[in-house]
Amino acid sequence: MKQKKVKLIGITLCLLVLGTLVPSATAEYRQKINTDSRPLMNLAMVMGRLTNVHKIGKIIIAHAVRLHYVGIGTDHDVDMGVIRDRNVIFRDGPGRFRMFSMGQRTMVFGDVLRLRIIL
Repeated sequence: MKQKKVKLIGITLCLLVLGTLVPSATAEYRQKINTDSRPLMNLAMVMGRLTNVHKIGKIIIAHAVRLHYVGIGTDHDVDMGVIRDRNVIFRDGPGRFRMFSMGQRTMVFGDVLRLRIIL
């Protein structure tokens, strides 16, 4: 009698696992995150205000309040523009790069590498 209960419990557990595994494997992930893995600019000069600055080595992740950039893109074209209310990630450039904290905001000015916008 005890062996029948063990087999019955084993069969029901297998059915439960298969009943949840198959629908989850066939389901689509509908919310797609819009990120571009390519850098916006390979080499850029930036100037503007940042908040929530996180510096990890030479990599800087921040929220751009208003960030002006002029740079050379991935297809070697010169581009300029303004990034507002977006998260950005970039690396300190080989040239001059300065960050000045002013209260809760940080002013940034200088050359950066691999400027990306995180949407």
